[in-house]
Amino acid sequence: MSRSATLFPVVGAAIGLFSWVAYRGGSWLVSTWVAAAFAIVTEAVLTGAMHLDGLCDTFDGLGLRGSRTEVLAVMKDSRTGAMGAAALGLHLLTKWSLVASIPPPMALGALVAAGSVSRWCSVWCMYAYPYARPEGGLGKPFSKTISLAGLLEALVLCCGCLAVAAVIVAVAAAVVPAMIYPSLAGGSVVGVLCGMILGRLVAGKIGGMTGDVYGAVIEISSSGTLLGVAAVIKVLSSVVG
Repeated sequence: MSRSATLFPVVGAAIGLFSWVAYRGGSWLVSTWVAAAFAIVTEAVLTGAMHLDGLCDTFDGLGLRGSRTEVLAVMKDSRTGAMGAAALGLHLLTKWSLVASIPPPMALGALVAAGSVSRWCSVWCMYAYPYARPEGGLGKPFSKTISLAGLLEALVLCCGCLAVAAVIVAVAAAVVPAMIYPSLAGGSVVGVLCGMILGRLVAGKIGGMTGDVYGAVIEISSSGTLLGVAAVIKVLSSVVG
């Protein structure tokens, strides 16, 4: 399992690539706003909406004031509560707006970065925290099985995916490197911080990770990466302009 987990950033980059293909189709047919929706729907379909389900369950748990056992019970409940539903709606609205706000020539780099960086954050959580459920769960085989070498290998693969995406954007979309590299680097930093902060908050509440939390970390880190990319592009554009 540890070996397969190190490849998660590559899997995330591939999902980002397919999302970009849907984005391109939507932008060609209608507009960038529709294209952004196509990209998000494609990601949800490719992942079976598993990470979105984890987001709902995780925020249902975070919204509960109770014992660790009670929080874990709420997170395991298949029904979605008010906190989970609100988190899902706000997350999807935010992600849709962020994808739509990124200039089309930079969309490939942003989506690949969001997919790859967010998966690396999940690998970090697997490395850093134990599994919270004594009885186990879907995420149990990955928890605490990642060595430091495996974590660093996943990081190298993540950086490699970003580098390849940056080169493709520079060549195919004719975007200057001074715009590509800072935006992807800045987005990656924001995405990692968002994922790590969420992981720490949940671990402090339930004493570790669950499969749902891994999914939530991926979603929040993905949106954080898109936010960072969009923000750096905005700053650089104002400076150049």
